[in-house]
Amino acid sequence: MCEPSPRCLMLRARLLARLAIGLAVHASISAAQESQSTAPPITLDTQLIPPVSVTGAPAELLPQPQTLRERMAEADVPGLSIAVVIDGQIAWAQGFGLANVERQSPVTETTLFQAASISKPVAAVGALRLAELGVIDLDANVDSILTSWTIPAHTIEGEWDQQADPVTIRNLLSHDAGTTVRGFPGYERDQRIPTTVEVLEGQGNTAPVLVEARPNSRHQYSGGGYTIAQLTMVDAANEFDDFPSLMSALVLNPLGMNDSTFVQPLPNTLYDRASTGYQFDGSPINGNWVVHPEMAAAGLWTTPSDLARLFISLQQGMAGQDGPVLAADSVAQMLRFEGDVRYGLGINVGTERIGHGGGNRGFRCVATFFNDRPEGIVIMSNGDNGWGLNSDVLRTIFVELEWPGLRPIEKSVTQLDLAQLARCAGRFALPDGTTFQVEIDESEVGLVVTLADDQTFRLLPESESVFFDPADGVPITFDLSAEGPATRAIWSELSASRVQ
Repeated sequence: MCEPSPRCLMLRARLLARLAIGLAVHASISAAQESQSTAPPITLDTQLIPPVSVTGAPAELLPQPQTLRERMAEADVPGLSIAVVIDGQIAWAQGFGLANVERQSPVTETTLFQAASISKPVAAVGALRLAELGVIDLDANVDSILTSWTIPAHTIEGEWDQQADPVTIRNLLSHDAGTTVRGFPGYERDQRIPTTVEVLEGQGNTAPVLVEARPNSRHQYSGGGYTIAQLTMVDAANEFDDFPSLMSALVLNPLGMNDSTFVQPLPNTLYDRASTGYQFDGSPINGNWVVHPEMAAAGLWTTPSDLARLFISLQQGMAGQDGPVLAADSVAQMLRFEGDVRYGLGINVGTERIGHGGGNRGFRCVATFFNDRPEGIVIMSNGDNGWGLNSDVLRTIFVELEWPGLRPIEKSVTQLDLAQLARCAGRFALPDGTTFQVEIDESEVGLVVTLADDQTFRLLPESESVFFDPADGVPITFDLSAEGPATRAIWSELSASRVQ
């Protein structure tokens, strides 16, 4: 926060004037993005496309096809909401299932979900907007901007000159600041909610946010870093009382994201529109949802349609068109990344698509949009088991709309005799001492793995030494380099040794 000098007053006036321009044009922008009538790419009775397409195996050995309705029930995920963008417009948006099972309230297009880590690209757009307005410098030392907190001095690996190699907004947004605390569990609604500074100082339910590696020395995903960015933005734009009002003015209102808020805890007036989050066992979270004072990292309540509006604006910038929030040059900055990790400022930058995923307690969501065509999709679900469900829905819609990418893994089964199968049977121990049993299945086509908790799954042979799970395609490779039984089983990069 700057002192009330002539320069500071000029910056404030400039900020408020530019925001007023953004609000004036947002009506025409959002009108151009309103949902267009189109045939639904998916319904509750649509048969979902599985992760793996298997040839050469009897049908009874493969997972049975499921409809969306059946898959939601199996996963204990009561509700789902989807928005599809075609030709730069929200072509279709719909809710499925229930926002709250007890009340039997349905999910609609405007039901609110927690965006979790998809809050990060929204916050990053806000930071880039402040940079455009001259309120912050993305490459300045954040300690020169912060007024309500200071990054604590402590020892990290090697020498660190905080002035020569400072923590900046840019490397906080790209997860290159070396900051700690990957994510946040949130707070139940009857708990005391800590302030942003208290979160940073470790006075909540997470450790203090520290710098444990030199900035720009490595990529380290850090919700803690985003919480520092949140406080820095509020301290810089001090004419706004808090982060939610700042983000509403900078991003949400100009983009017509009228069903979105960063306000935490969620206002009572929005309770009836908010989805309840459900745990892995299908039971509701105590109080229906948790509270996230770490707003930039995980605190946005929104809808798929509103998130789609944000990504449409980014796609416009990628095409060279200035938007109501960011100029095309700023979007290019957002999508720039260093090194091998394809993460820009708050966003994953794939070779074909941009996007982000998110998971808070009781909520799972994903947004993915093409780099070279104005199309994409947002899916939000209200259950801890939503990852697999979201993936199946995403794959099915990609196939239905004939979009490139996201097709099932193709596997072909090799026929082995009993002697070949028997070489892979036996008990194996992982490095932590956990064991699992491998046996020939009753069909004598593949193997059955039994874990320590008696959970079982089937393996089908891709070759004499490589088997795969037909449910997800995950392979297990048996070491048959020596004569006789396999000496090792390599499973998801873990090597398990045969137990004699």
